[in-house]
Amino acid sequence: MDLNFEINNQVLSRQDENILVNKSKNYVFCNFKFKTVDWDNNEKFAIFKDSWGKSYVSYLGTGNDCRCVVPNEALKGTNFRISVYGGDLITSSELTILLVPSGYTTRISPTAELMSKDVFVDIFDRLQTKIDDIVYEDGYLRCYSAGKVIAELMLLVDIEEQIKELIPSFHLDEEGNLYVNYP
Repeated sequence: MDLNFEINNQVLSRQDENILVNKSKNYVFCNFKFKTVDWDNNEKFAIFKDSWGKSYVSYLGTGNDCRCVVPNEALKGTNFRISVYGGDLITSSELTILLVPSGYTTRISPTAELMSKDVFVDIFDRLQTKIDDIVYEDGYLRCYSAGKVIAELMLLVDIEEQIKELIPSFHLDEEGNLYVNYP
């Protein structure tokens, strides 16, 4: 979305009627047309002040038609103020741009369905799991915890020799099951 501004001498005026909704990110741009020669070839900057008075500056360049993105921080409250300056110190008037509240929030209460699929809970549970045994049987490498298989990897090649090199303390029983001896 574009906001359009003109600057005549030191007066900044808005040229559009777009309605802005807060909490957008990298979506709102400002276009500036500097109409008078006093701004020609000067470096120009836009100042954005958020609802709480904190200022953010964007470099506009030296042209008379300039564009920049509105800083995300300026779009978080109920309004932001904008002005420009440049050259040795030419300043403009300040405008207040109202922001309509959006429904976006990061404070979402998960539903029961989401809670059962929570990836962080799953990762935490897996991190808490202790491997009691690693067994190679029937072409599979299986990890056991509390007597249950918690991980299984199908191996397509005979790995007995490779396992002997990697894990010096193991044994195979008569059925070909691999047992790792932990120190």
